[in-house]
Amino acid sequence: MRVASFTTSGKGDASIVVLGGDAGGLVANVNRWRGQIGLAPESEEAIQAGAKVATGPNGKFQWFKLVGTTNGGGSILAAIIAKPGKSIFVKLTGAQTVLKANEQKFLNLCKSIRVAAE
Repeated sequence: MRVASFTTSGKGDASIVVLGGDAGGLVANVNRWRGQIGLAPESEEAIQAGAKVATGPNGKFQWFKLVGTTNGGGSILAAIIAKPGKSIFVKLTGAQTVLKANEQKFLNLCKSIRVAAE
């Protein structure tokens, strides 16, 4: 399902996944990511409140910084770029220190993604 995979400095794992439609929706995806790093699910309101917004060539997109419960534990940066009929997920997982060191690179990657007209 991945269309691209990258390894960052410090052993972070980055991926780009393209799925049809809304791929389960915002709440389901964010709560699945939260569960992957030991965090409890949140309501849609809490998820929306924690969302950050950036702009790339496809317009505005939401991204999330999910920090695991331990200092050296796993954390996730994830962006959802919604296009008609598809969702693009960009995700970086790794230790908090890895994500902190690569956050701007992650955002630059998200901002560089261009979806061709069909």
